[in-house]
Amino acid sequence: MPEDAALGASPDATPATDQCRVSALGWGLALAGGTLLWAGLIAALWR
Repeated sequence: MPEDAALGASPDATPATDQCRVSALGWGLALAGGTLLWAGLIAALWR
C-alpha cells in the first residue's frame, strides 16, 4: 500500500495485527447485534 511505503518505519506485522483486531471487533459487534435482534424478535412474538 502507498501509505505503508510512505511511512517506511512501520513493520508489516503492525497493520495486519490492527486489521485482525478491527475485524474481530466487527464480528463481535455483528454477533452481539444479531443476538439482541433475535432476542427482541422472539420476545415480541412470544407475547
